[in-house]
Amino acid sequence: MKTTPPKALQFNAFFNYHGFFASDRDVAIELRRLYAVNSDLVAALQPFILANSSEDNMILVVRTADITKARAAVAKAGEQA
Repeated sequence: MKTTPPKALQFNAFFNYHGFFASDRDVAIELRRLYAVNSDLVAALQPFILANSSEDNMILVVRTADITKARAAVAKAGEQA
């Protein structure tokens, strides 16, 4: 089964292939960077997504390592902005 790449990577491929100007290549580089930052943030915050939750009752158990990983990912994203 063929999977479709995310839109950011599709646009990246377009700008890499059709890029006539340095600004096109810059856009492609920035799209790759933002996609990587987003992927890191999603992975770091995944433990905070609750499998056992409802609108009325939420149970949250978070390991210190998960908090540390999330803080590091958010800090890294802020540095690159």
